[in-house]
Parts: sequence; structure tokens; C-alpha cells
Amino acid sequence: MGYSYTFYGRFEFDQPLSEETIRRILELQQDRVLPRLKLSYHVDLRPRSECCWVLTQDLKGLEWDGTPQWRQFREWMEWMLENIFHPAGIKVGGQVRFISDHPDDQGWIVAEGTAIRITHQKTEGPSTA
Repeated sequence: MGYSYTFYGRFEFDQPLSEETIRRILELQQDRVLPRLKLSYHVDLRPRSECCWVLTQDLKGLEWDGTPQWRQFREWMEWMLENIFHPAGIKVGGQVRFISDHPDDQGWIVAEGTAIRITHQKTEGPSTA
């Protein structure tokens, strides 16, 4: 059993999404309950867990859906950049903070155009002073 993550913030798109791009992202959420064969694009190389990045209500970005114990946040963002956003000419920007139950596993997910990077922050233990 893993530990839980909490994510704060959202990623922003550099332009409005087309109806096709919105549909492709929404299909990822539907895949939780529908067989993978119903998706309109090749999914065999996707990360194994379900995708917990969802469209924001205003359709201008992505945010975490609140699912705990989701560990493949980097893999999913990389997959979405490569397979959905980059082919559509969409750049993604922003920073999302992640904090886990494990004190050494927290930091930032930074999206810059068509790439992401993860920066980890180590927490200091209690002060002995």
C-alpha cells in the first residue's frame, strides 16, 4: 500500500482547446469506467494507473481530481504532453506543488511548453534548538 499525495495549483494552456482536444482529455476520465477499446486513439503505451489530471471548470488548464495514492503524476503529464497537447500545438505552463505523507517526497511539478520537470524538496526535521 502506498502513501497519499496532495496537489496544489493548476497548469494553464497557452490557447483555447479545440473540441477534439477536449474530447480526448474527457475520454481519459471515461476510461475509468469504459473499456479501453472504446477510445479513439492508441492507448497501450499509457501509464498503467488511471489519469487524475482533469480539465479545470473553465477549460483553460489541468488540475488534480483529488484521488489519493496517485503516484504516476509525472508519467501522465508526460504522456498527455506528448500525445495530446504537443500534436495539437498547445503549450502547457505553470507549477503544481505536491506533498506526500512521506516527508522526503514533496516538491513541484513545473510545466514549460512541451516539457515538465520535477523538483523535490527535502523537509528538515524538528529543530533541536
